[in-house]
Amino acid sequence: MKSNAKQTLLSAVTSYVGHFDQLWQTLQSRVESCKQLALVHNPWIAGIHVNTEISQPHLAESQRGVGLIEAIIGLFVLTIILLSGAQLFRVHVEHLALVERARRADEQAHIAMNALAASSSSFLPDGNPFQGKASQDNFAEGEVVQLDRNLCIAQANCDRIVRVPHASDTGSDFLTIGLSQTPPTNASVVYYRAWRVTTLDPLKRLRRITLAILPVEPNQDVNSPIEPLALRQTDVVQRQ
Repeated sequence: MKSNAKQTLLSAVTSYVGHFDQLWQTLQSRVESCKQLALVHNPWIAGIHVNTEISQPHLAESQRGVGLIEAIIGLFVLTIILLSGAQLFRVHVEHLALVERARRADEQAHIAMNALAASSSSFLPDGNPFQGKASQDNFAEGEVVQLDRNLCIAQANCDRIVRVPHASDTGSDFLTIGLSQTPPTNASVVYYRAWRVTTLDPLKRLRRITLAILPVEPNQDVNSPIEPLALRQTDVVQRQ
């Protein structure tokens, strides 16, 4: 995820720089064209002296016209620079937001996996909420994950993580709630959590836990196929 965000940022910066270079060259050629057009009012054209008497008012008017054209072009160039800078800043902010979201998802995966591994086998029954995946199927790099809401509720192996902002400062708390539970006031749902538990050896109580942290995206629900921000799998021996 982080690699894709970096590639997107580099590609956007390269595109904007190339586009700005083309605009700059076009504007330079336009300035030269305007200057050549202004020379029509100059009595010297192609080295031939047409009139030896130069009208001072006419010369001043021509200079004012050239100055106005250059001022307009300069304002146009400044506008393009400001817009390009704003666009690059927006891309940079979005990249930082994606990196921060992935970092927090990794933290949540670490916390959840430790809690699941420390649970007893009687408290953590076998279950698989992932659609299209058998109990021991692996996930490929970048593969999307699709949950089954009905199985999640029946097996109780899915929940949500909500962010609750502090009333006194800019910080937030992250809480886990059930799929059907109403989020607290002013809270926003940020992640889905889902885990698959498979018993590999009943006598040794050896079990495999697969955990996925999925982002909550606009216009999508828990049944939508989503690429996980964090995916963990471990084999543990659990107490009875």
